Order: sequence, then C-alpha cells, then structure tokens
Amino acid sequence: MMRPLLWRAVSCLFLAPIYVTAETPAIATCHVAHNGTAPVEVHKMRGMGTLRIECPAGTVTTNPATEDISTGGLALIHAEDIQSRHTLLQDSLPGATYVTVYVPDEPLMRHGDLTVRQMPTKETTIFFKCGASGNTACWIGIQVAAQNPLGPQGCVVDGSEINLQVTAADQEAQFVCGDGKKLLPEGDDAFEEDCTRQIPLSSALPGATLIRGEEPGTMNVFSVTELPKEAKIVCYVCAAAASAIPAERCFIRIQVSSRAYVPKASAKVAVRGFVTQKIGTPATTTTTSGSRMESGMTARIASALGILLAGTVF
Repeated sequence: MMRPLLWRAVSCLFLAPIYVTAETPAIATCHVAHNGTAPVEVHKMRGMGTLRIECPAGTVTTNPATEDISTGGLALIHAEDIQSRHTLLQDSLPGATYVTVYVPDEPLMRHGDLTVRQMPTKETTIFFKCGASGNTACWIGIQVAAQNPLGPQGCVVDGSEINLQVTAADQEAQFVCGDGKKLLPEGDDAFEEDCTRQIPLSSALPGATLIRGEEPGTMNVFSVTELPKEAKIVCYVCAAAASAIPAERCFIRIQVSSRAYVPKASAKVAVRGFVTQKIGTPATTTTTSGSRMESGMTARIASALGILLAGTVF
C-alpha cells in the first residue's frame, strides 16, 4: 500500500477544481460531404470534462445554448436520434451545460462548450446539428459513457444519487461535490446506508479511509484495507448546508463487497478521453496504451483534474 505517496500526491495536485481543463478543450466536429447527404460523426466521451462542439466553416450550430434567453436559459439538443425534436440537455445529461464560445472576428457562432459534470447512469448519446442556409450540413454526436463503478464521478444534481462500488482492497472510489456543495458528514464520520444515521466510518466499516479533497470542488478518495465479512454500504451527502432538505442534496452510496465476492473483471478508474467515429466506419481510439496511462495514480489524478489524456482523431 502506498498511502503516504498517495496522500502527498492528493495534497499537491488536488488543489485545482475538478472542472479545470486545458485552455482549449478537445474539439468535436463533423465534415460536410458536398454530395447532398448530412454525415453523422460520433465522438465518445469517457469521463467528466469539457468538449468543444465546433461546426465546420460556413455552417452554424442550430442548438440553443444555456445563455439563450429565448429558451429560458436551458440548452437544447437532439437526444438519441437525429430525427428527434429538440429536447433539454439536462433531461439527457443531468448537470451538463452547453455555452456559446465567442471567437473574435468570426461572423458566425460555430462553437460551443459541452461540459459533463456528473456521468450518466447509462450510456447516453446526444446530437448537435450544423447547418447553412436552412439546410443540414452534418451532425456532431456525443456518446457519453455510463459512470465507472469507481469514478471519478461528480455529485452535482440536487435530488440525485450516484452509486460507486469497491470490490477489492486495492481499489479507490473517487467522487466530488459540485456547485459549491460540501461533503457531509464532516470529520471522520459517514452515514449508514439510509443516508440519515451518522456514525464513525471506523465503526461502519473498519479499515475504511476517506481522504477528503482539501478545497471545495476537489476529489475525495475512498478505500478499504480489506473487504468486510459481509457487504456494506456507506453514504455521503453533497449539500450547501447540513440543514438542506433531501431535494437539495446529492447522495453518494458506496457499496463495499464482501470477502466472498468474486468480480467478473477487474474494475479500473476511467481515464478521460475521446474517440471519434463516422457512422458506418470503424471507431478509432487514441487512448495512450504504451505508457499505461489508463491505470495507476497518475491517470487517476489527471482524470480527476479534467486533464486530457487522449486526443480526438478524425
């Protein structure tokens, strides 16, 4: 166990907010076919972070952004199917935002930043339409992966619940509160499975440890030194205040498997990355494999900070 090293790494690197990304996010775009068709290009988003939606030159996105007054400040997308009507982004990806990026000296608004702050419970695909002169030129699809059982995961949406699962003593579950919320209970306590009764974590699950993020909006890391005899569930809450009602709280339930549990496959913490695919052609991935960045502490910390470990390939 490398707890001292991990603690130093957490202390040093978890000072920045989780949603910090590179100055220019990875770009998702599509390409005009010039043959009367409207190609669909799908980009896979594996973790929390920001992806820039960029229509090709001569076209604009027809999806209203969150600052669009005519939509009441709600972003609209096409969900699951390009034939669908506009629907609310938050209905498909709770906690996500889509805002216009203003580029100097550009007459057309072709760019928008999609930020996913809480991974969905199931794989979700949304679409942005790029058009010119009233015609559809091409479609940008974003396929957002379902949350990894170990995170990193954000607990952002009021009234929602995220579920993490630790199945081995060498695993770490990572989660973060969003939108100015703090993690409850404070100190070395946790809630029992019902998320109301507060007890010391050492009593609820002997050998369990929670390393709290040192600043608001930074990662919390939960781990156990050994699996319990019987499966256990502990709960944490993200809320603006301890007095917040359930509808104003986001709940984190962490299930710790029993010693008798035999996992089907070794779970890994997700690494943020993107894959680009034109419909009808094989997907091309750029995830770094030679350096094994998809596993280990470096990848976990980078993923937590929203640092891009994989680019976009067209």
